[in-house]
Amino acid sequence: MSVLDELGKSNSMISVLHILYELRSSGAEIMIKNATPFWKEKGIVQHVLSTSQIMGDFADDLSREGVFIHHIPYSNTIDFFNKFFSLVRQNHFDVVHIHVERTFLTYSVLARIARVPVIIRTLHSTYMFEGITRFNRAIRRWMVRVLGVIQVSVSAAIQENEKKRFHNPTLQINNWYDDSMFYPPSKNERANARKKYKLSKNQKVIISVGNCAPVKNHESIIRALSLIKNEGFRLEYWHVGEEDVEKREQKLVSELNLNNIVKFWGRQSNVRDFLWAADVYIMPSFHEGLSIAMLEAIATQIPVVLARSPGLDHWADSFSEIIYSETSPEDLANKLSQALQKSIKRDKNNLKEFTSNFCIDQGAKKYLELYESRK
Repeated sequence: MSVLDELGKSNSMISVLHILYELRSSGAEIMIKNATPFWKEKGIVQHVLSTSQIMGDFADDLSREGVFIHHIPYSNTIDFFNKFFSLVRQNHFDVVHIHVERTFLTYSVLARIARVPVIIRTLHSTYMFEGITRFNRAIRRWMVRVLGVIQVSVSAAIQENEKKRFHNPTLQINNWYDDSMFYPPSKNERANARKKYKLSKNQKVIISVGNCAPVKNHESIIRALSLIKNEGFRLEYWHVGEEDVEKREQKLVSELNLNNIVKFWGRQSNVRDFLWAADVYIMPSFHEGLSIAMLEAIATQIPVVLARSPGLDHWADSFSEIIYSETSPEDLANKLSQALQKSIKRDKNNLKEFTSNFCIDQGAKKYLELYESRK
């Protein structure tokens, strides 16, 4: 018996299966978690399928919100296809929502064979494929369009990249952040946050938030620190997020004798207090989709240093808090020095417009309309 049979599914309920890899504290998972109360109120029953060999430790976070968790490790075998097909058929899903890139065509075909009424595919990154891979992905995108799959870009940058690089028209539904949690701190809130982490008045904290991956370019942050550590700042760099298994960044910190100013905090459930206590947020990625961590930082109106790279470079005229840098350690060092000396000037009107564009309700409502298109 399926989960929905046990619940006694009514005609007004819509069941959605989200397909992801390992469930981690990152983009799609965080958005699903944040939007679950809104969707639940609207009669959406949510399921998440982890297709990685490891389910992922964010599964518990989702489960606590009332999301049903499934785990079928992906393999290019008949056994996997049968298990996936059975999951979809037994639970009578109204919507299959695909969040993965590598195998999106496979899931689209299987969901269509299973007669799922609505199939959605969300593109979460600015994919920079070239050569034969670019051609291959363009063909696959064309094929899912033929299958009637609704394709969604999470930012204007991704939408533009999909159109130019893959000739793939998509809808745009922006990523969102929790605007009830992330906002500019009052003087007392900032003072309490800094007290919590035992920071003195003259200490300056640079923070990055995000799991380690080569595309995040954290190595350049660390090398930039070695260039500005003697500029008169009492400096700390906080690395908030999961490290890679080999801990290459920690090794680099040791090689550059930066252990006294770099703190690796790992995954944290309360990122807001870290942002409230910090002085500069930095994201030097080689490319991004629409980073939720970046949205959260902008929402607190902390000075932000971003790489001038695809997915990040379209904010230049939007916020005075943002300073752009090239991805090299040398330019990052220069821009970090500027940001550390930058006084915070908060524009309430700017923040209001930002919140209206990237709040939970705005994006969740647009997906709700797509989910309900099966009616």
